[in-house]
Formats: sequence, C-alpha cells, structure tokens
Amino acid sequence: MLRHLQEVFGSALPNVAFVITSSDVPKHQPVPDALNPAARRAFPDRIKQSREDALRGYRGPFPIFGFAKSDWHYDSILVPNPQTHQRLYDTNYLAKIPEFNNRAWSGRKESLFGRFSRYHLIRNGNPFVSKLGVNGSRICDKGNRSCRSREAFVRFAAKHRPLIDVNIAGMRPMGFHTHFKYLLNLEFWRPEGGPEDVLQELEWARRHDEEAKAIAMRGQQLAARYMNGQARTCYWYRLLHEYAATFSYTVELSHWPGARPLDQVFQEDMVHFGLAPGPPKKWEP
Repeated sequence: MLRHLQEVFGSALPNVAFVITSSDVPKHQPVPDALNPAARRAFPDRIKQSREDALRGYRGPFPIFGFAKSDWHYDSILVPNPQTHQRLYDTNYLAKIPEFNNRAWSGRKESLFGRFSRYHLIRNGNPFVSKLGVNGSRICDKGNRSCRSREAFVRFAAKHRPLIDVNIAGMRPMGFHTHFKYLLNLEFWRPEGGPEDVLQELEWARRHDEEAKAIAMRGQQLAARYMNGQARTCYWYRLLHEYAATFSYTVELSHWPGARPLDQVFQEDMVHFGLAPGPPKKWEP
C-alpha cells in the first residue's frame, strides 16, 4: 500500500516516521511503553543491535500504525487491514454487492452462519483480549497464551443447531453466505460477556426483522462508500498529512543510514526469501 501511495501521490506525500505492524497487536517497539511496560516486549537481543544501528539518530518512540487497537494498545493509529489488498476486497466483495442482493432478505435463513480458520493465540497478560468459554469457563493453556476459542465455540454451537451453523472446516465463498440473514464474525468477547451472548443477539434479530434488515443494509452501504480502494487510499493520504502536522522536527532520510527505497526492498528482499521480485500478483488498492 505504501508503494501504491508513492506511485499515486509522489512528492505530495509528507516526510514522516512511524512503525507499521501487520499483526493483530504490536509485538515490538523501539522504546518500552512507560505507561504500560508489559504491553509490548522490547526487541530481542538477537536483533537489538541491528535495530539500534538502523534507528541511530532517530527521535522515537514512534507511533505504531496497525489495524487493531484496544485500551491495552491505546496509542496505536488505525490503518486499513492489509488483507483487504491481498484478498481483492473490491473485486471479490464490493463489486458483487448487486449480485449478493439478488437473494431477497425474506428468503434467507434465520440462523447464524460462519466459517473460521484455526486461530488460538492470545497475548499473555492482556485482559482486553481475554478469551473465556461459556459462562466464563477457562479454555486457555500454556500460561494463557494459547486459547482455542474457536474450537470451543464450535462445540457450544453444535448444541444449538439449527440456530447456529458454524465450523472450522468447510469454507464457503461469499455468495453462499447470502443464504443466511445473520453472519458471525468470531473474535474477542467483551470482558463482561461470553460466547452465549450470541443467542441473545440472535433472539433480538429474529424478533425485530425489519430493524435487522435495515442494519444489514446500512452496513453494506458503509462498506461500499468508505472501505473501497479509493477511499482507503484517501484515508492513508489524509492520515499521513494530519500526522505530519504534529511533528516538532523535520524528518530527514539521513536519520536512517540503512534506509532503502521501497522498490529496492521489493526487488532484493523478495529474491532473498525465494519469492518473485516486486509486489504480489494478487493485489489491489
């Protein structure tokens, strides 16, 4: 995405410095967080020296750009999820909205539907991504670092068929999802909530069908207007300019002697890891 911004806006982009992460939560930062030192780990010793060499002369710590935040990671600056580019979000989803809407709302099943990948990692000691089972039961091991919350939810949901149709296996294309009124995104529960909350939400939706339909349509319209490639590009551009306005010093490339242009990174690092040079073939803004 940064390379795309460079191609589109060129010299109109401001000079700024920041750290960007593609993980759910930042794993490292140049300087420990004074307010919450347990939130992130310092750089491991094996890469500490190389990072110090690369950042010599910097004026950090820099804000972290990422696609997730919480009270635990309060200082993260939100940017679009990189998977929107890799999964061709505009082509595979937004452009097909008219096709998806060909299936009438009244003809869709009144059950929760979802298919999930196997994800069972949690940041140790972070109460804002705490994962518990039904009625607060413990489903984590390895010192609360590994939580098979999705498998636990599938077992819970099996007792509530056909109200809930979820599974780890049997991934379905988005068009198949249009057979259902309610789609389930299984991520982190609120600290005071749990998996059983979905039954209450489903009961409300079934009792308020017209309101549920209106909510679904507004969500679809919001995605089409504000989450398309042009909108995401505009968001990045405005973010960088507003971010640059907060700087009290001039960012210069000389601060980072080891810095390389993005094109060079694509060419050299892709070859190093045995990949085709340049950006991935399946990508769109």
